[in-house]
Amino acid sequence: MFQTIRKFIAGGVAAVRGGHEPEVRVLREPDGAFTVGSSYTDHPHYTRRCWVIRDGKAEERDIHEATVVEGLFSARFAAGHIPPDREVWLRNEITALTARCCPWVNCHIGPNLYVTDLLSGTNGAFWGYYHPNVGEYGSIFVNTELRTDRVIETTHHEIWHIVRPCLRREALAAVDAHVQRGSRWANHAYLNEADERRARAYAHYAMLWDEGCSVPVDTSDIDIGRLGLGKMDHLRVFWSVYSGGAAREIQRRTAQEAA
Repeated sequence: MFQTIRKFIAGGVAAVRGGHEPEVRVLREPDGAFTVGSSYTDHPHYTRRCWVIRDGKAEERDIHEATVVEGLFSARFAAGHIPPDREVWLRNEITALTARCCPWVNCHIGPNLYVTDLLSGTNGAFWGYYHPNVGEYGSIFVNTELRTDRVIETTHHEIWHIVRPCLRREALAAVDAHVQRGSRWANHAYLNEADERRARAYAHYAMLWDEGCSVPVDTSDIDIGRLGLGKMDHLRVFWSVYSGGAAREIQRRTAQEAA
C-alpha cells in the first residue's frame, strides 16, 4: 500500500517540477472506467487537446504545442479528463460566444490551466485568466476541466475583463453605481477589487440569459455609438457587451482610428 501511495506522490511532484503527466492520477469525476493499475492515458475521457479561438474560428492544438510565453508571462494546459461530447460542445459554444462579444481576442481553452505572470506575482492553477498585452489584441485563457456551466461563466467573466478597457468611463460609472453598493466580502482583496466585482456581476447577468431567464432592459433609446451616455444603467451596459453591440462599436471606432 505504501508503495502505491509513494507512486502517486512521486508522479504528482514530477508533474509539477517537470511539466509532464504523472503515470497515475486520481480522477476528479470517476465514472467506473478507470481501474487500479490503469495508466492515466487509458481513461476514455483522457484528452491532450486544446484550442486557440479567434474571430469565430477554432484551431486545435496539442497541449505541448499550446504553451504561451510572452515576456514575463506564460500559460499552459495539462492533459485532463473531459467527455468528448462535452469537449466539442464547449469548443463550439465558446467559439460562438467570443465571436459575438470579442472577436479580435485570442481565446485559449483546454484542461488544467496554469499561469505564471511575474509582473503581477501570479503563479498557479486558474479557472480563467486574461492578459490585455498577450497576443496582438489581448488574450483569454479558460480551463475546460470544470463543470460545464462553470466553464461558460468563467468565459463570460474573462470577456468582461478584456472588453472593459474599451468601454467609456460613463458606462463603467453606471455599473459601479450598483456594484459598489454590494457586500464587502470579508475584506477579501480579490473579491472586493473593483473590476472583479464588475466581472462577476456581468457573468451572473450573462448566465441568466444563458439559462433562459431574460433580464428586462429597454434598448429602444440606447445610443450604441456612445454606449447610452446620459441614460445608460448597469443592465444596458451589460446587455451591450452580451449582445455584441459593444464589440461592434469597438471595432467601428478602431477602424475609424486606423483610417
